[in-house]
Amino acid sequence: GLPPPSECDLYYVNRDTLFSYHKESEIFLQ
Repeated sequence: GLPPPSECDLYYVNRDTLFSYHKESEIFLQ
């Protein structure tokens, strides 16, 4: 059931990237 560690790392990296991008977008839009 669990994905390989490499996929987990990629998922977390993508999530962090999207989250930081979203925060930057909010700051930009304010």
